Amino acid sequence: MNTSQKYFLLVAEELCMSSASRKVYISPQSMSSHIKKLEEQYGVQLFTRKPKFGLTPEGRILYNSLRQINLLEMDIDKQLASVGEGITGKVKFGIDISRGKTLLQEIFDSFHKQYPGIRLEMINGFTPDLLPKVMDGRLDFIFGTYWENHSEFDVIPLQKECYYYVVSDRLLKTYYGDEWKQKKEHIRSGVHMKDVDKIPIIIPTDASYMNHQLARLFQEHGVSPNVCFESNVHSINLEMTASGYGACFCPSMLIKSLSSTTVNYLGLKNDLGTYPLKNFNESHDISIVYRHGSYIPPYVQTFIDYLIQRYQQ
Repeated sequence: MNTSQKYFLLVAEELCMSSASRKVYISPQSMSSHIKKLEEQYGVQLFTRKPKFGLTPEGRILYNSLRQINLLEMDIDKQLASVGEGITGKVKFGIDISRGKTLLQEIFDSFHKQYPGIRLEMINGFTPDLLPKVMDGRLDFIFGTYWENHSEFDVIPLQKECYYYVVSDRLLKTYYGDEWKQKKEHIRSGVHMKDVDKIPIIIPTDASYMNHQLARLFQEHGVSPNVCFESNVHSINLEMTASGYGACFCPSMLIKSLSSTTVNYLGLKNDLGTYPLKNFNESHDISIVYRHGSYIPPYVQTFIDYLIQRYQQ
């Protein structure tokens, strides 16, 4: 694609001439000239200016076509870069920070020995924010929760993850005094939220799918939670829990990998207990998701294989 076509795609995605201009370090006047050049070339108006800036029907047709051409060109670049000796390139993937912290350190060493010329680029985020980046080629794939079924994506399902209730012995002592051991024994077989309704709760924000699942848990158990802290980083939630600020909920994978290494704010070893949830069968699917029909270079496939192996461990 030529420069004007690339700039058109950027303006079409930003729907703001000045914002698109800043991203490529040119003036709005220069950007406008590129758009006008395309409009003259195709003999159509590509954007409406009033009452609101947006694509015309002709602009939408051009956007969809150029987007496909751009994706094809990116795939060609990947295929050419993966041929021959001295392979160079980049693996661009999306993953939430807690899973990345758990999985990537051991993978990096093995992968880098096999592909020393390949750079890894990790983007932290949630599935709804990351999928558009997979769709337009900014990411090779995402590793995380995926609960929908779109024909634009190919999916490698890995596992259904359930949730655990996590609370420190110190917090149980604070709220239940001399009866804390009996309370701990009682919830070993499963936590009903009414059993622990005195204890403050740490949850993900409402941008997380898990937040909406937990809302159904509270509703089903007839409890109005006393939420004291919200964060979408599970490792932080566990640290807050280890420090005795509240109890949190954590996916099974992260419980196994993070709970034993989490420390409280004093730097002391934690006294966290993990407990299953009673009468609550919701889970989420952990998957690797990439754009349907996209070219996956051998080094990207190798990295995906390492992720799968490490996750299954």
